[in-house]
Amino acid sequence: MTIGRGWMKLNIFTYHDAIRGYLEKDLEFLRNNSYRTLDSDELFKAVRGDYFNKGASLTFDDGRISCWTVLYPLLKKYGCRAILFIVPGFVEKRRDVFQEKTNAGGSSRKLEDMNRYCSWVELKEMVDSGTVDVQSHSMAHEIVFSSGELVDFQRPSDSGNPLYPQWFSAENPRWGLPIYACSWKGAVDNEYRPDDITGGKCVEYVSAGGGLEFFNDRSWKKRLLSEYRRNSRSGKMIKIDFDRSRYLENSLRLSQGMIYEKLGRTPQFFAAPVHSYDDLVISILKKEGFKGLFNGGARTVVDHDGFVIFGRRRSGAPRRLSGAGRETLMQRILKRLSNDG
Repeated sequence: MTIGRGWMKLNIFTYHDAIRGYLEKDLEFLRNNSYRTLDSDELFKAVRGDYFNKGASLTFDDGRISCWTVLYPLLKKYGCRAILFIVPGFVEKRRDVFQEKTNAGGSSRKLEDMNRYCSWVELKEMVDSGTVDVQSHSMAHEIVFSSGELVDFQRPSDSGNPLYPQWFSAENPRWGLPIYACSWKGAVDNEYRPDDITGGKCVEYVSAGGGLEFFNDRSWKKRLLSEYRRNSRSGKMIKIDFDRSRYLENSLRLSQGMIYEKLGRTPQFFAAPVHSYDDLVISILKKEGFKGLFNGGARTVVDHDGFVIFGRRRSGAPRRLSGAGRETLMQRILKRLSNDG
């Protein structure tokens, strides 16, 4: 990919769920140290030379329901703002928290359905309040397998939620489903679909081993890999060709159009799902009038057309900025060891 005319580091942080305890610490730190939270237009101006003393940006991908229930009240409390990259195709998919039995004794553990998102009414209130800036995260956030390389299996994360929500449903969680190398559909030329036989055998194996209880055994991965290899020869990956340029144009135009229709604002910035993009994605973004793309990584790059690729750091990092109460290296190490934030 062509490197632009220069790069810089901006204080841009990326989140998905708004987790009250961790997020409130971030916002409190920013407020106490007089950091100004910038929206997308101000970030774009900063890249082009406008100076914002002690600026920082908080970005949230997907528009999950916690942005309404947790983020919005905290933004008002601390006088901060945030950028939401939403998926219009997800907005009305609001499902309740469900129960999943975890052992034969009948006790259960709450697993929050990852497919719960803010409604248009909620998004409109947040945007009109001036605390939230809404931008595009594609129309449907379609994640596809980009090769036949096995990378993992569907399993619970530390919080108990499915690690790969795009291949999960409350009705059929499919614990143990083989997960192959994947990407956003807009960033690949071919989609690969695995056979149902191998995946079905792995899911059956985990189900027979206790479902979620199966993953409590430290040897779960070794056992599941053996089952996968025993059945993988019977299946094949199916390669599916599609017109990627047309897909990109439709995804971006539909997303822009729906956000404008519902919120009265046309998004000019884009966050690529799972940070997947290439030169074709950028060229179509420019064609559709976008000014920039938000990515992972710390560097912000400006190309020769003035198009900006904004680098973002992970959540929790605001407390690493300079100021009173700054997180020390030792605190960060201890937090990582304890999976705290």
